Amino acid sequence: MSKRSLSTKVLTVFLLAALLAACSSQASIASPSASLQLDATTRTQATAFVPDPGLADAAILFRTLGAAGTLFFGRHEVVFPLPSQTQSSAWFSRLLGTSPSDSAPSAQPAAVRLQFVGADPDTRVVGQEQLPGIVNYFLGNDPDKWKTNVPTFGRLAYEELYPGIDLVYNGGDGVLKGTYLVAPGANPGNILWRYEGASRVELSKDELLIGVGEAGQEPLFVERRPVAWQTVAGKRTPVKVQYVVHDDGSIGFALGRYDAAQPLVIDPTLEYGTYWGFSGCDGAYHIALDSNNNVYITGTTNSQGYPQANANCDQTQYFDVFITKLDPSKTGANQHVYTTYIGGSSYDIAIGIGVDAAGNAYAAGFTESNNLPTTPNAYQQNFKDGMVDGMVIQLNTTGAVQYLSYLGGTNFEELMQVAVGNSPLVYVVGFTDSSDFPTTANAYASTLQGRDAFVSVLDTSKSGAASLVYSTFYGGSGYDEGYAIAVANGIIYFAGTANSTNLPLKNAVQTTFGGGSGYGDVFAAQLDPSLSGTNQLLFATYLGGSNDEIPGGVVPSGTGYMYVTGVTSSSNFPTTSVSPAFGGGAGDEDAFLAKLDVAAPTSLFYSRFVGGNHKDGLRDVVIDSQDNAYVAGYTGSDNFQTVNPLQAIFKGGAAISGDSGWLTSRGESDVMIAKFDPAGTMIFGTYLGGTGADGAMGIRLGTDGKVYVAGSTRSTDFSTANAYQTSNAGTYDAFIVGIGGLTSAPANWLYLPLILR
Repeated sequence: MSKRSLSTKVLTVFLLAALLAACSSQASIASPSASLQLDATTRTQATAFVPDPGLADAAILFRTLGAAGTLFFGRHEVVFPLPSQTQSSAWFSRLLGTSPSDSAPSAQPAAVRLQFVGADPDTRVVGQEQLPGIVNYFLGNDPDKWKTNVPTFGRLAYEELYPGIDLVYNGGDGVLKGTYLVAPGANPGNILWRYEGASRVELSKDELLIGVGEAGQEPLFVERRPVAWQTVAGKRTPVKVQYVVHDDGSIGFALGRYDAAQPLVIDPTLEYGTYWGFSGCDGAYHIALDSNNNVYITGTTNSQGYPQANANCDQTQYFDVFITKLDPSKTGANQHVYTTYIGGSSYDIAIGIGVDAAGNAYAAGFTESNNLPTTPNAYQQNFKDGMVDGMVIQLNTTGAVQYLSYLGGTNFEELMQVAVGNSPLVYVVGFTDSSDFPTTANAYASTLQGRDAFVSVLDTSKSGAASLVYSTFYGGSGYDEGYAIAVANGIIYFAGTANSTNLPLKNAVQTTFGGGSGYGDVFAAQLDPSLSGTNQLLFATYLGGSNDEIPGGVVPSGTGYMYVTGVTSSSNFPTTSVSPAFGGGAGDEDAFLAKLDVAAPTSLFYSRFVGGNHKDGLRDVVIDSQDNAYVAGYTGSDNFQTVNPLQAIFKGGAAISGDSGWLTSRGESDVMIAKFDPAGTMIFGTYLGGTGADGAMGIRLGTDGKVYVAGSTRSTDFSTANAYQTSNAGTYDAFIVGIGGLTSAPANWLYLPLILR
């Protein structure tokens, strides 16, 4: 690749370190605007325990599946994978297509192991309190190794860990609670453990501080002060208990006087929340919403693999796609409906996700694996032996794979987004360097010009070649890449970046290439596959100034308009009278929102900058039935012009080394959410965030009349209202907020399920 795709840079603006996101508590608080309320939540931290299907190590019996990364449970140990700046930097470098740091790798171990000393070799590890959610594993192309309907549990029990002593784990509120149940006559002095891989274990104020790294650094684990009690005749009686660190490094309990003829409970609490999301390299890239306001997340993870020494996050590691469905009407671990892992032996990533009216989920992305678990009905069952192929996935309502196909040629392609049309049609957009990328006989253009954007339509109810019902190139002689797609009434709306000066245009509102030394202009286009040849192109235009632009989202309206959002560094980006002046200085960027009248004669109905004096960008846009536009993204500006805000002031918060390249380069950021009337006037605008880096990835209109926004936050003081979890449990947490009072009409569901940004 002579040029790494911008797509990955766009889609990793706010890489979610959490594996799962949380959902709204459906409660409201008063806001600065009397007509608005904020239904806010941060990521749920409730943890489920999942039987391990022998993915990487036969010694691992269970793993966690919670609001973040993975812990592993063997018969006589609990494995805590550790974060690593080297890992994070290499991971982000992989995503961004840049070279990883040349700094020496850290000597830090890949994991700390809590090992039970002298435990019974016949200890049974069993799940308890089965939860409604399930997990599916479609890994590799051998169906005998696939695992479906794997149950999840709310508790994990080590039965007879020591004679007469059980250990029961449960997770919630960012802590792992392990409760020892000591039967009458059993000896609690048998309970011993050690932390393999820790550089130090210290007692301080009756707490255990477990460190990794040099002396003086903050502890990575904290065992909180234990408590113990006995319940006799219905009365709970406390028993004195404290930790003891023995000369050989093992740890146990010292107990005060108690009745050995009665059961005894010892309840230490291990705080491990700092590591959630860092057990591997996890990222959620997009979120969809169904008609019942269930949340669907897709992304990539290597957390399901067992941690190995010197593990890192480069392309040699084992990355798989995950797709997760959550029910926000439930609480805690009960929110989890399913998680499905899909992948092969190399690098796999899903970027776009959508859901149809029946609750089937669709995802699109790309892969370097030649052994994906493709289905018999796939259009393309085999990898084309190029650098990267696209892939298209359909899951049913239980998360089982119904359709999985490669989509690519013998060179390089990436699928960047998906839109769901009338079931079972799925629309994908991306870009390719392959001259043999599959096109159909009814294509608008069947010959590759340079690096071209492409649009493909698959019918997942058909099999083989018949399932590719439409596929076409779109581009000029330079580098052109497709990022955003939507569909309405059979018409395809898509947008991307154009580096070509000879892009095919039709009824354009800007007929010449504006400039830009890197990614060039945004393009926006409209195709009707029901027509023939060049007649299919109904509308295509450049949209850009003399510097670079990048699109965020695209959405059509039923009244003949096409909305496009993104980011521009051009002070001469084409705008209309409704726009404020370009807010950024040299090297800065403004967000933009453009409303294009795509009905001939076409026009720039309105186009405007959105932002302030620093770096701003819009990631997504949706509209209601009255053509009001709702947008979400990020802002680094302390003078963003708010209107009836939920949060009137900029709280800032810079990303740090190892964060996503976009976050690092854009410095401080808060979430930016705004609503614009049909003429382009802002009628609502707010910051949302804390003193860490925050940014939104997606925005949806719910059937309940609320506006849902999802994204990522590094803040420990992100605004919440009656949230299930009110504190940041990791470096990055996902967030979902619901804002009521912004829309007077329910979402226009003719379009909402089709707009998958």
